This record gives sequence, structure tokens and C-alpha cells, in this order.
Amino acid sequence: MFTHRVEMQLRPDSFIQLSREIENTIMPFLRLQKGFQHGVTSVAPERSTATEDTYWDTREAAEAYNLTGYREVEKTLSAVVLSAPHASIFEVPNHPAA
Repeated sequence: MFTHRVEMQLRPDSFIQLSREIENTIMPFLRLQKGFQHGVTSVAPERSTATEDTYWDTREAAEAYNLTGYREVEKTLSAVVLSAPHASIFEVPNHPAA
């Protein structure tokens, strides 16, 4: 199991818009991507930073998403972030599905 992690600085008062975009646009898009398993969004209590972890069945699927599909997600996120999000891929050795 691998995760594609996106760390972002949120615009002030963009939390509700971020939540809507994830639910209505990003998650439906992700469900269509090969190898996608599920995603988890974490937002800091002060709502200025957020992390989106998407889980993939293989490294190849996570990397393919990073090279192609993630560009579409970046466009969606541009309305709620202050600067370009930072994306990286990690192996998840202790995930229940791993």
C-alpha cells in the first residue's frame, strides 16, 4: 500500500469550500483512478493547513496518479490554497489492507 500525500496552506476562510471540493469533485474523480483505495483529509485546528492522503494499491498506481490525475486535482485546489501544494509518495507498511 502506498500513499500520495498532499500538504497545503489554506486561504483564510476556505475550509468549507475545501470540504465541498473534496466531497463533490476530488473524491468522485479519485474513485475513477486505477489503483485508488481511499482518501483521508486532515485539517489543522486553526484551519490554516491541510493534508490529503490518498491510498493506492501499488507504487506504480500512486506514481501514475501523481503524473497525470493529480494535475486535475491541483486545478481544483487552486481556489483554496495560498501556494502550490507539496505532493509526495510514501509506502505504508502498517496499513490494514497492506
